[in-house]
Amino acid sequence: MSHAISASSTMLPANSMFPDDLIFVRPDQREPGPVTRGQVREKAFVNDDIWVGYCDITARDEPGQWHHHANYDSIMYLMSGRCRIEWGDAGKSAIMAAGDFGFFGKGVIHRVQIIDDGRCDYVFVRLGKGESVVAVDNPGPRVRSGPGSDMFPDDLIFVRPDQREPGPVTRGQLREKAFVNDDIWVGYCDVTARDEPGQWHHHANYDSIMYLTSGRCRIEWGEDGQQAIMSSGDFGFFGKGVIHRVQVIDDGRCDYVFVRLGQGESVVPVAGPGKRVRADAA
Repeated sequence: MSHAISASSTMLPANSMFPDDLIFVRPDQREPGPVTRGQVREKAFVNDDIWVGYCDITARDEPGQWHHHANYDSIMYLMSGRCRIEWGDAGKSAIMAAGDFGFFGKGVIHRVQIIDDGRCDYVFVRLGKGESVVAVDNPGPRVRSGPGSDMFPDDLIFVRPDQREPGPVTRGQLREKAFVNDDIWVGYCDVTARDEPGQWHHHANYDSIMYLTSGRCRIEWGEDGQQAIMSSGDFGFFGKGVIHRVQVIDDGRCDYVFVRLGQGESVVPVAGPGKRVRADAA
């Protein structure tokens, strides 16, 4: 399956966020999303508990619209350019540059503005329910619009590339950790499997969202020899326990960022391909 998708989580297989083993969404398959002044969003995947997409920042001559994400915790990865993020009622601000992660708590009022010439865009994953973007007229204190605990301990957390920590390594994939707690694993991966495919592995009890930031790679999965080519700008959605491996297919760099939702061990190497492993069914 390869298309932008909206799905009700009540209709997915038990304990799975995604309706298929793997879903791929190319840039031209994304659908229009909420627009606020200075930010044009596109949808890659949406269900009752998650909102995944892309945003082109157009706020250059003046800052964008003040807004918040209501009852969503939001993860942002800046792919290109630099921008200023302003938030809260105390005039806080920070500069984000390409390669930075930003973690936004529920209901944090903020706005964005490009500070250099050239493109500035990001991808994001939002976890929560209800309306995902709420425009407001002015800055203010954090808005609490619904029940539930906060995933992030501060209003905003920024993680630069040199602040990431080493993560699990399998043959052909070097991972780095940006944020981890009991329910989420966020990071970056440099794909080095070039002359031969990388290690077969799965993500156990994690649903995994991948965004290819550069290069092209071949993804192989399952016991039937399925495969697909991912190119820079593609999203990949991996169901829990799907055994797969990756290989770079062009010269040059190939890397991606990812968000994994689940608990337990996040990367499990295996000897070869096979059927989907349901760790939560044991």
